[in-house]
Amino acid sequence: MFTLVFDTTFKKLSLALFYNNSPVAIKIIDKEFQHSELIISEIENILIEKNIWYQDLKIIAVNKGPGSFTGTRVGLAVAKMLKLSINANVFAISSFEALAYNFKDYSKKIFIVVNSGLNDEVFLTSAILENNFPKINNDILMFKLEKLADEINKIDQSLICYLNINESEFENKNNHFIKTKNNSDLICLIALMAIDINNYYQKNNTLPLKSLSDLSPIYITKSHL
Repeated sequence: MFTLVFDTTFKKLSLALFYNNSPVAIKIIDKEFQHSELIISEIENILIEKNIWYQDLKIIAVNKGPGSFTGTRVGLAVAKMLKLSINANVFAISSFEALAYNFKDYSKKIFIVVNSGLNDEVFLTSAILENNFPKINNDILMFKLEKLADEINKIDQSLICYLNINESEFENKNNHFIKTKNNSDLICLIALMAIDINNYYQKNNTLPLKSLSDLSPIYITKSHL
């Protein structure tokens, strides 16, 4: 079973192709903010390299943010097009959900921090488990990277996972910090979560969280800029 995943929320386009639970191709395109020009050709390059085509895909997953306003919508538009074109299950997964999914056996609230790489903007929210999948708090904070330590100091005795942030930005020692190394790690987490969602759907004929079928971008509700 082939799963295609793409992420257009950051400066660089990320794509991955999985067969069952294993990656067979991961590509990070080193061209910033050219997602709309590159995404279809790069998807097809991966498919051709593996001697398959769109009809062989059973699962498609897209990152729905947070991140670049335009980039996020490019990815979601492609996901919507593929949903209408081929017989595949399409899921929209945020960076927050993918990062929290990495700790799905953790029983307490998880805090997630994502650095978009755009204008030093940082996003912070929390998640709890529902049906063994992370349910994201819709109250998402956005602030400048320089204010990150102040926001972290408001959190005590929690697991905090983060992406694209230097450890030196954290001053609070009362929490347990776990880093996701880079965007290739993130795209793999999105793929594995999508496969798990699909298995749940096949077994229960419903999604663990309704939001996973919503091909809409993450919206930021609070700005602390």
